[in-house]
Amino acid sequence: MEYFKINLFNLIILLVVFAPLLLLSSELKAAGDSVGKVVYVRGVATAAQATLQDQTDKVRILARNANLYQSDVININKKSFAMIEMIDGTKMTLRPNTRLKLDKYEYTPKKQINQKTTNVSQNSGSANVLLHLLKGGLRSVTGAIGKLTNKSYKIRTTVATIGIRGTEFDARLCEGRCVDSSNAQQASASLTDKKLVGRVAFIRGSLTAQYKKDKSRSLSSGSPLYESDRIVSSVNGYAVLAFSDKSRITLTRNSEFYIREFNYQAEKPVVNKSVIELVRGGLRALTGLIAKSNRSKVKYSAMTVTIGIRGTGFDMMCDGLCRNAVNGKGGMKVNVWKGKVALDLDRGEKLIKEGQQFYIASKQSAAKLLPSKADKIKAPRPDEIKIDHDELFGSDVYEVETHVPGLYVSLYDGFLEVADNKGNIKVIGAGEAIKVTTKDGIKRLSNQPSFHTNDVIPAPDKFDDKFVNFLDFINQDDGFKEFEKCEVR
Repeated sequence: MEYFKINLFNLIILLVVFAPLLLLSSELKAAGDSVGKVVYVRGVATAAQATLQDQTDKVRILARNANLYQSDVININKKSFAMIEMIDGTKMTLRPNTRLKLDKYEYTPKKQINQKTTNVSQNSGSANVLLHLLKGGLRSVTGAIGKLTNKSYKIRTTVATIGIRGTEFDARLCEGRCVDSSNAQQASASLTDKKLVGRVAFIRGSLTAQYKKDKSRSLSSGSPLYESDRIVSSVNGYAVLAFSDKSRITLTRNSEFYIREFNYQAEKPVVNKSVIELVRGGLRALTGLIAKSNRSKVKYSAMTVTIGIRGTGFDMMCDGLCRNAVNGKGGMKVNVWKGKVALDLDRGEKLIKEGQQFYIASKQSAAKLLPSKADKIKAPRPDEIKIDHDELFGSDVYEVETHVPGLYVSLYDGFLEVADNKGNIKVIGAGEAIKVTTKDGIKRLSNQPSFHTNDVIPAPDKFDDKFVNFLDFINQDDGFKEFEKCEVR
């Protein structure tokens, strides 16, 4: 009997200790396969499965290496943060006072192994991701899903939905005032070195930007353009592009041009410069503020021939690839419809006046005047398209004292498509920021908020084993003063 009592006591102890674990295991099994894991937690973070009534089930305390599941609602307490990594390699740092729901996270890798033949077959990959940022903010670097061309990755908030396209970004829902969490001297380590120089103002057909030799991206209305981009139009389309100095270019069908250099700073006119090279096809150009302040700083070129500006609207046309004429094929036509231009030829400068059109076989040959009825470009002049410059480039300057509650997004790499609840859509690129409010909808900001660029909560791509060990070391004390300033209030 004594033996029985001891074993009964031990059984009770085992049930008390392991029943919650068995219950937790059953709960996680019902949730399905893991879609991610916790890399690091500072403070207190929890997760619970959302029920059909959008309520949460039993709460799990999250620790390092804890699994995350579809339909989990993740809560980050005040004075806490967590870094998580999803199955496709997407990494997110969840800030203090943040609540994020993993509505859906489905991903099939690009490479799949046939188990029978062990051969690796390529496919386009598939994904369906919907996250719901209910409160607070996150810092994200996307993984394989963000590199897919389809619109398979979205983050929903109360005021807008963010479509992800291979990006590094910060998003924060400010309920009252988002506090700058560092001193003014601290700089963001992840700010992009890309320089936004223009945007797509109007598009018909398709348009792409080529960069870094073997990479390209599709462009749409509002898409950003950067220095060193090669802009390529489709066979049956054209586009009107607006630049930050208010210059414009219409790129005709089946054409390509290269933004070799572009720098415009209104407060520093001495550094302003624009160098555009037509590679093939044709364009229609209207000069802007750089040419107005110093026309020698604006150059257009093709097949080694440089066109100097004299306050100008003009066309450049090549029959296919811009190259020197051989056996009557090749060369370039220049037509001036406003002001005048100067051709820099080996024989000297050739001035072309308004209403004139010339043919140039090469830099070494003389320019030939063409009749007034010569072929003209069949695409609108860039000044014939209505463009709201402030809308395209942002007129709102972020200021802590004046900003209103809403969603604030800063982008450091890649592209985001942001749609408000009324269906208005804006595309932003690297180095840009937007705000979305119930009252004003989506607005571009002319500068990124300091509470993003100076955030002391670490960006997810800065995490590694050494950094985690360092955090463990400094977290041995009770010091959390820096992070207290990072909460969303």
